[in-house]
Amino acid sequence: MNKRKKAALRRQKNYLILFNVLTSVILAICIILSSFLGIMAYVTKDMKQGHISNDHDELGISSEIANSLPKDIINIALFGIDTRDRKATDRKKALSGNSDTIIIVSINTNDNTIKLTSILRDSWVPVNGSYHKINAAYAGGGPQRAIHTLNNNFGLNIKDYVSVSLFQMKNVLEILGGVDIEITEKERQWINRIANDPYDGFAGGYLEKAGLVHLNATQALSYSRIRYDSEETRVLRQQKVLSCMFEKLKTYPKTKYPELLRQVLANVETSMTYDEILSYAPMLAVSGLHLQKTSIPGQEVVAKGGIFEDTRGGWVWKYDIEAAKKYIYRWIYGIY
Repeated sequence: MNKRKKAALRRQKNYLILFNVLTSVILAICIILSSFLGIMAYVTKDMKQGHISNDHDELGISSEIANSLPKDIINIALFGIDTRDRKATDRKKALSGNSDTIIIVSINTNDNTIKLTSILRDSWVPVNGSYHKINAAYAGGGPQRAIHTLNNNFGLNIKDYVSVSLFQMKNVLEILGGVDIEITEKERQWINRIANDPYDGFAGGYLEKAGLVHLNATQALSYSRIRYDSEETRVLRQQKVLSCMFEKLKTYPKTKYPELLRQVLANVETSMTYDEILSYAPMLAVSGLHLQKTSIPGQEVVAKGGIFEDTRGGWVWKYDIEAAKKYIYRWIYGIY
């Protein structure tokens, strides 16, 4: 065999090897992509996608705010809806009513910190042109009006939300297996009363002792709803439950994330896409990551609580909204 034929055979062999390698790579990519899409379809198949406007004016975001606030801090509104409808798959029924829990979740993508700002539900603020309790914004116009109210009053740039009803929150707590929390004897008595109330309880079983205890889903939900002492303390309890859930989530096996995410997404409504949600997952692996919490009004914002002539017989919190805005800026952005 002459040299020319040998060279031709070598080239043919090299082409065959290259073809096989490329084919293998392409096949591997297809398999991986198919697997990912299969997982994504599985995870999101029961996801309740909410829709709100992208228009800044309709969300209450001024052009000045949109251009001036730091881009590495993302604000998301978390609404807990006061409905006991057990038909969690019926979004209109399960997610209608007042937003008795209002929390601004601020995610700093630069230094991997998360801050929670709870807005007390009885805050007396402008809602759609006239003063109301802030929790009425959701009942009157859904998440879009609720977000508009937050942005318009506190100068924020919230564009996304997560909403969950009482019944759905119980489901999420069940998925995580409950939480471990330190409670007082008075709180133990109230947990038993609320959890087993024939009207809006979920038969949570009897809690026999105070101290550091494990609360099942119904008991944890009942703990977060206690308000015999004050609305401020109730908010602190809500934040405490969220913190415990967050700490438990950080220790959750990563191999179980797809199933966990699927179950959680089936019990909430959100305007965020799956990819956006997934982009925050790496933060859970950051060592020392923890939640920081505050409330409006609180020690930093002076407020008067009571029934006033213009509140139509309702008990409300009145405070300087501009002062609250300045405090929120310092808290979330470090802007003075």
